[in-house]
Amino acid sequence: MTFEELIISRGFNPKNFARVAGLERESIRQYRRGMSTPSITTAAKIAKALGVTLDEVSECFGKKEN
Repeated sequence: MTFEELIISRGFNPKNFARVAGLERESIRQYRRGMSTPSITTAAKIAKALGVTLDEVSECFGKKEN
């Protein structure tokens, strides 16, 4: 599942997700487009906002934190 698909599956759009997660909309745009990947701290914020595990978020970005 892509990052965008994960956001949408949880009932968010990118704009309101950025607000709920406490992140900049530009950062979310870059993550969605594959231009950037979040730090582990940011990935943890994303996971918390989406109600998923850090592993699920990491899989969206093609890396898995152990």
